[in-house]
Amino acid sequence: MTGHKPCAPQGLKLDGKVYFRLFYDGAHYAGWSKQKDKPTVQCVLENALLKTGCVVKRIKAFSRTDGGVSSLSQIIALEGLSVRPLAANRVLPKDVAITHYATHLGKVSSKTYVYVKKGRWLHPEVVNEAYSKLNREGGLNKLYKKGGATPSESCQIEFLSTATNEFIFFRARGFGYQQVRRIVGYLTLADSTGTPPTQFSSVHSANPRGLILVKISDDGANWVMLEEGLIKVRRYLSSKISDLEWSLSVYRCMFALV
Repeated sequence: MTGHKPCAPQGLKLDGKVYFRLFYDGAHYAGWSKQKDKPTVQCVLENALLKTGCVVKRIKAFSRTDGGVSSLSQIIALEGLSVRPLAANRVLPKDVAITHYATHLGKVSSKTYVYVKKGRWLHPEVVNEAYSKLNREGGLNKLYKKGGATPSESCQIEFLSTATNEFIFFRARGFGYQQVRRIVGYLTLADSTGTPPTQFSSVHSANPRGLILVKISDDGANWVMLEEGLIKVRRYLSSKISDLEWSLSVYRCMFALV
């Protein structure tokens, strides 16, 4: 079972291979990976590490999120010298925070995303029918954008309704490019038209703003909590008055469902 030590010591400095759990609000970023002339999460993380004296040799994310997609617990693999996660948190933007670190990572077994749909389903019975159609006809593995990663063979989906929102949880070993957003797009189209679409190819991807990477499950890592990072996340979410529905949705995922 994955363990969590209480807190990291002040003045923490690490060398070699290090793993982070990273929170970020994707609203102002063009995804994880570096892009020319566009702000990305990788860019701001690398800049923060460099500002604190870290020599970055290699860095990668275990799930490459698109522009607008947020994360509660992205796993970052870093190889470098003089890695100071506490110091990096102090210079990272307010919408990015390192919440845990580890020096060893086991096998990644699954990734969990949630899509938060504002408002309730208009035709929940049609949504159930559309979901059944996806299962019967293999649509879960057909609804992804070609040209990127291909999906794993199985994908588990769970639905949760609240008074104001619909939560759709997706769990798989790996996802195809925009697979989750295409599945949500299919279900949303069925809900709005009152009938499941007959062609999977006619479906567009749902808005990335509703998609959140909840967690990446791994075996064997001994995660150490960075309390300052978690405090930073709570403060940031508390400040999101202009996007209250999104902020409350993230809170529910962080403290009730993860």
